[in-house]
Amino acid sequence: QTAPREPEASSPKWMLAAWLTLSVIWFVLPLAMYLSSPFYYTNSWGRLLAVSIAAAFPLSWHFALATIPSAGARFLAPLLGVTRAALLSVHRNIARLTALFALLHGGTQLAYLAANGGLRASFNFSQGENLLFIFGLATLVLLATLVLVAVGVARWRKNGAQGPSRVASWHSWVHRALAAAVLLSAVA
Repeated sequence: QTAPREPEASSPKWMLAAWLTLSVIWFVLPLAMYLSSPFYYTNSWGRLLAVSIAAAFPLSWHFALATIPSAGARFLAPLLGVTRAALLSVHRNIARLTALFALLHGGTQLAYLAANGGLRASFNFSQGENLLFIFGLATLVLLATLVLVAVGVARWRKNGAQGPSRVASWHSWVHRALAAAVLLSAVA
């Protein structure tokens, strides 16, 4: 018989507020810069491209920093004066924002390319510059898979499933492997 799960801690409000504030600033400032340019303001597709490029700024920041709360939870929690569970909650919130900015960046980029007839040409393997789009799409697919696995396990746990510990270790292994693949693809 397994012990009942302890309730999960929520993110400290100050950490979440700081992260959200910095994320909004990191998105809005580049967006304002791009939208003030005549090139991006010529039509609605140009504005959409401006949103896509501006979303790349907080997305890169989220990719770089999303792993710190989970990887360093054991030694960072006492330094910050929070529990390990609270730090893992911060990781989950950062991951949600990462998925949001990835969807915003990747989705608007794909919409822009499709609307301007550049979708097929962007995924042509004969040109080396197009590897950027290929790895971007791969990152989007891997991130979607990671989100689906995380949501599936969260729902499984929420429904009170008390499975064997190997499910927890399987989830941990799959989560780490997918997260590493996402990070590797994102930096490629």
